[in-house]
Amino acid sequence: MSMQELKCPECGKVYHQNFVLCMKCGTRLKAYTAPPAQQRVIPSEPRAQSAPPQAQPVPSPQKQAPVSRVAVNQSAATGNSTGTGTSAATPVTGISGARGSFTFNGDIITLGRSRSSQIFIDNNAIGRYHALFEKVNGEWFITDKESKNFTYINGQKIGANTRYRLTKGMKVKFANEEYTVV
Repeated sequence: MSMQELKCPECGKVYHQNFVLCMKCGTRLKAYTAPPAQQRVIPSEPRAQSAPPQAQPVPSPQKQAPVSRVAVNQSAATGNSTGTGTSAATPVTGISGARGSFTFNGDIITLGRSRSSQIFIDNNAIGRYHALFEKVNGEWFITDKESKNFTYINGQKIGANTRYRLTKGMKVKFANEEYTVV
C-alpha cells in the first residue's frame, strides 16, 4: 500500500500528511508518494522476545517505567530496560506539568514553541518544532525532532529522530520543562 506523504520542494525532507510547513526550512510542503523501497514501515515490537537489558545506573531506588525505542529506519525494534513499567491495560492519554495538562487527540501531536504546534509551550528553551508524539498500533511514542536543548525520558537524553515508547508515570523533560505521562 502506497502511503501519501509530503515533501519539501526546497530541502527534500519528507513528512507525514499532517504537516503543512517544512520544520527545517519553513517552505510549504507538496504531495509526494514514496516508492515502495523507500517507505518507512515500523513493525510492532514482538512481546515474547526482548533485547537483553543494558547495564545503566539507576538514579533512585524507586521503580521507573522502561524506556523502549524503535529506530525510525530499522526493521527490528530494540529495547532499553531501566525497571518495571505499567501494563498495557492503562493507555497513555497525555502529559501533565507545571504549564498544564495536555490530552493527546489524534494520531500525531506536535510539541514546540511554534504557534502551529498542537502543544504550544511559550519558552525560548523549547525548539519551535521540539518533539513529536505518534500513536502506532495503539501505543504512544515520542520523537525528539533534533532540538538544540534535547528531550529526556526519566533523566536519560533520547536520540534525535528515534521513537521511544511512552508509558504512564514516565517523566519527560523538554529542555527545562518537565512533564509526567498520564
